[in-house]
Amino acid sequence: MTLWFEVKEFDDDPRLVKGQNLSGAAYDPHAGIRRKINKAVAKFRDYDGECCSLVLFNERVNLVQISEARIVLGAMYGDVALKLSFDPETELEGPATQVFTQGGKLVHPHQKKPRNSTISAVVALERFPVGEHELEIKVEEAQRCQKHRLLPPEILELWEHDREGHERRVLRAIVYENIHAVRPLPRNIFTGPWDERWGRDGDNIKPVYVGANLADLRARFQLARAATR
Repeated sequence: MTLWFEVKEFDDDPRLVKGQNLSGAAYDPHAGIRRKINKAVAKFRDYDGECCSLVLFNERVNLVQISEARIVLGAMYGDVALKLSFDPETELEGPATQVFTQGGKLVHPHQKKPRNSTISAVVALERFPVGEHELEIKVEEAQRCQKHRLLPPEILELWEHDREGHERRVLRAIVYENIHAVRPLPRNIFTGPWDERWGRDGDNIKPVYVGANLADLRARFQLARAATR
C-alpha cells in the first residue's frame, strides 16, 4: 500500500518575535493547526481512497502546541468540552465525559457527521526533551530525600551536574488517527520507543500505543511524584 504524506511546518508568530505584549489577549490554540488541515485537504483532493496523512513540525516561536492531544484532537473533531449527566429524579450528577463540540475540520459543524475521510491521520513530529523530564524526576527524588522543596540554585546544581544529559532530546512521532478515514494509517508504523498514537478505543479516543521508553519515563515520574506527597 502506498502511503502519502504532506509535511507542514509552522512559522514564527511575528507578534511574539517582535516582543509585543500579548498579556490578556485571547487566542485560539486550534487555529494554526486547523489552517494546516485545510491546506492538506486541498492537497489530497485527488487522492480519494488513498492513505493520506498530514505531518506537522513546529520549533518556531509561536503558540502552536502539536504535542498536546487535547488541542490537536480538538482541531480535528471540535473543541473539547466536558459533558455532565444529570438525573432529575434523583438529582444526582453522573460522571463527566469528554465530548467534541464545534470547529473540527474533519467533522461537519452542524450535522456532526464526518466530512473528510481522505485524511488518514495527523502526525506530529517533536524533539521530545527527555533530559528535562529526567531532571524533573531527579528533583522530585531529591525533594523526597531532603524533605523540602528545592530552591532554584539547587535545581541549577542538579542541571549542571549532567548538562549534556539534561539537554538530550529525541525525535518522536505522535499519531492522531482520523477515526473516519477510509484508509487508516497502518498501526505497524511509528511504533518507536518514544512514539505515541491516539485512536478509537471503544467509544473513546485515547492512547492506543505508547512506546516502551515513554511509558517507563512517565511511570518513573508518577512514582517519584507520589513518593513526595
